[in-house]
Amino acid sequence: MRLGRAAKAGIALALLVAVGYGGLKAYVYFQARGALKQFIAVVSPFAFVHYGGIGSTLHRGAVHLTNVRVTPNGMSEGITVDRLTLEPGGLWTLLSLRRRLDARDFPESLGIEAQGVTIPLDGDLVRKVEALAKAHGPNPGAAPGAPHCAGLSTFGPGHLRKLGYQSLVSNLQVRYHYDRGASRLQIDMEGATHDLSSVTLAMTLKGPIRLPRAGTLRTMPQIPELTFVYKDVGYTERLKRYCAQATGTSVEDYIKSEVSQSPEAFQQQWGFSPGPGLREAYRSFLTAPGELYVRIAPSSDFPASGMALHKPDDLLAMLNPTVKVNGQRVDDLSFNVLEPTQLAAQEQPVDAGTPAASADAGSAPAPGPRPRARRAYEDVPTASTRERKYQNIAVDDLPRSVGEYVRLTVGGDHVREGSLTRVLNGVAYVEVRLAASNTIVVQIPFGNIVTAEVLR
Repeated sequence: MRLGRAAKAGIALALLVAVGYGGLKAYVYFQARGALKQFIAVVSPFAFVHYGGIGSTLHRGAVHLTNVRVTPNGMSEGITVDRLTLEPGGLWTLLSLRRRLDARDFPESLGIEAQGVTIPLDGDLVRKVEALAKAHGPNPGAAPGAPHCAGLSTFGPGHLRKLGYQSLVSNLQVRYHYDRGASRLQIDMEGATHDLSSVTLAMTLKGPIRLPRAGTLRTMPQIPELTFVYKDVGYTERLKRYCAQATGTSVEDYIKSEVSQSPEAFQQQWGFSPGPGLREAYRSFLTAPGELYVRIAPSSDFPASGMALHKPDDLLAMLNPTVKVNGQRVDDLSFNVLEPTQLAAQEQPVDAGTPAASADAGSAPAPGPRPRARRAYEDVPTASTRERKYQNIAVDDLPRSVGEYVRLTVGGDHVREGSLTRVLNGVAYVEVRLAASNTIVVQIPFGNIVTAEVLR
């Protein structure tokens, strides 16, 4: 049987496609193997790296490794990964990725996924890290173990072992996409640990971002939106049972003790002291562990570099947060950050032998707690300041008020007070006093100002 010209052409085309496909697969394989050899050589003084195989998915532009094992030198076991995938956003980007990375020219899109990341909690690696941490001594800022949980330490390997976890098995994924035309960078991260929890983080950065031949961001971009979702899939239930059994109480009593901790205890654990609304939301989450949803949409004048210097109310106004626990919105997000002097006073031991602490009838009563020192931004105005009043002015008249003290209302009820240092290209630069020796200049576009007032 003789084949026609069309059949021969079809066979030839199929062979060409097969050869081309095989050639591309081989090219990707050898490129990946060469890069791995370089990486293994670099880390060889510190760890042994082994992998089972290299594969690729050309239509996705992805390359993956299987059965990866990283073992620090001198240890019998380390971290294992079932599958590690690199997806730079297309076949052409994959083919040119090594050359671009050598030139520090990062692609517009990149994704890394690790499946089956396993860390034994009683293995050599974790034990070595714990020993090193112990050798450096206790962290003076670390929160002490909770008495209503038999002194269980803060979150860590030892903490997890007491809750019955023998190893952590996780799936991790990180992706970014950069739109150069819109100067917009989208970052998405996901992580899920078996029988513990999952976390999702989505963040948008906008501004003159340069993805970077120098390897760094040249300017500080804005964050129009950030969303964080935490889902509990077993951790909190284990924690409640352990604490209740260790102290001989009920789960309900543990929850009550946990939520009613002192402001100082919360400050050491969380970095701030929650108000009534957040405490009640925490109670709801402990009672029925589920999902915590947090979304922030910072205002355009939000200064990320000086965030720790702002008052809690100002932070809430600038961040515009939305918080939900198990689908229920939390309206009261008030919180407080205690002064270091307050924490030190809380931890200061009382000497029972001093006259002030003596219980003798003839001794003077022990003094009460010292009043909290007034912050600089709470200073009482001087007499001359009290005699002056705020006067409304047109926003366009702000350039005439440079050097004066202004009060600008932004976005409805968000108020900015401070010295107007300059006005440039329709932007007001206001120096806000945060503490006795700390100030920060915020930039407020005219278009965001609802009302403008000058203290005269």
